[in-house]
Amino acid sequence: MRTMIAIALALMLEAAAAGESRRWTVCPEPGAGCDFAGGPGIQAAVDRAADGDEIVLRAGRYAAESYREVPYRDVIVHGFIVIDGKDLALAGEPGAVLDGATGPPTTAIIVRAAKAAVSGLTLTGFRFDVQEDD
Repeated sequence: MRTMIAIALALMLEAAAAGESRRWTVCPEPGAGCDFAGGPGIQAAVDRAADGDEIVLRAGRYAAESYREVPYRDVIVHGFIVIDGKDLALAGEPGAVLDGATGPPTTAIIVRAAKAAVSGLTLTGFRFDVQEDD
């Protein structure tokens, strides 16, 4: 009987923990006590996050060093941050800047089959590669 109660309690605790949202932090540079760092760290946080989680970008510049290809109709869109099939919040602290000027041509944020609340971010320097991408 004790074993059955212990198993039931463990399953209830696991279910409760699974329903809790988590806050992930991204810093512009490694070593600042954040969960992820740099421009690529934003996508890594999005990939790791579960529905209902929040991703917070600390103040600083995040360069678009890479992208993900997202098909849309007859073109492929290059996305710096791609939120696909999740319900997330992406929030920047004052001074958080997504900068597409130095990396490959990309779209700043792509939301596909997802629900995203985006706030507090400054976007600059994002551009397209070929005219059809505008």
